Amino acid sequence: MISSFFIGVTIIWPAELSGRSEMICLCLKADASKSNGESDVAVYDSVNDAAELLPPSCGLDRPLPASACSIFLLFCSSFLGELIWIEMFLEVTLPSKSGRLTLVPPSEVDDVYVAALRCRPETRRYLRYLPEFFSVTDARDRRLSRELDSTLVDFHIHLPSTQADAPSSFIGTTGIFKIEEVNKSCEVGILISSDYFRGGFATEALHRVLLYVFEERNLHRAEFVTSADNLAMRGWLDKAGATLEGTKRGAWADPTTGGYDDACVYGILQEEWMASVKGRLEARINRTS
Repeated sequence: MISSFFIGVTIIWPAELSGRSEMICLCLKADASKSNGESDVAVYDSVNDAAELLPPSCGLDRPLPASACSIFLLFCSSFLGELIWIEMFLEVTLPSKSGRLTLVPPSEVDDVYVAALRCRPETRRYLRYLPEFFSVTDARDRRLSRELDSTLVDFHIHLPSTQADAPSSFIGTTGIFKIEEVNKSCEVGILISSDYFRGGFATEALHRVLLYVFEERNLHRAEFVTSADNLAMRGWLDKAGATLEGTKRGAWADPTTGGYDDACVYGILQEEWMASVKGRLEARINRTS
């Protein structure tokens, strides 16, 4: 039986919201043998002080990045004599380099737009395994099922409104998945509404995702997989400096023909991002923004 435990809650407010990096950390100690719920509270107002709560095994950088609003729960069992570290990222909002778009967490209000995007002919042209019909309920179920999956982080791409009291506009989805903490790798994906093709929005969104991957999550490798006949995406990856690593023959089912499509695998390593890919993408963003 667990006799006592600690719960540590750390909230990191994004600098763009508060004007400065700010951390508030609360550490609560509760004794399971007490029926009155008595607890002790300690408040830490700096990253360095709060970082002392983190066990070395959690693998988090110190100081913690202030670019995401994060909640961390730390459970310490005196009976088991071990630490279990659970990390949950909530409400991560990432502004793009130029500020003309923002990556935001998936929300219910976007379900109708996601449903429409995933079954548009332009979307399914190179992702022929996607269903021809995708309802708002399907979008909702997909969003909820992915919220608790620690191997992925989904973002919706929004354009800020030109009016102060109007909501931002949904134009697509992006994110990372197949996250492998041991190998420090992930796969990157993006879907953009055809209404926003050739406007530089995909470049700006993917630049922000890769910045998150390599500089905020400190992953070593990002992988892209695209249909072999998607020449536009392949050309984008070539210009960005990604390396074509191979072709997966017959990798994706094509329900329309009953056949299978080849998929090309591209990779970007962290050192390649820092040395050239980041600069190439930022030069393109500067030309279009």
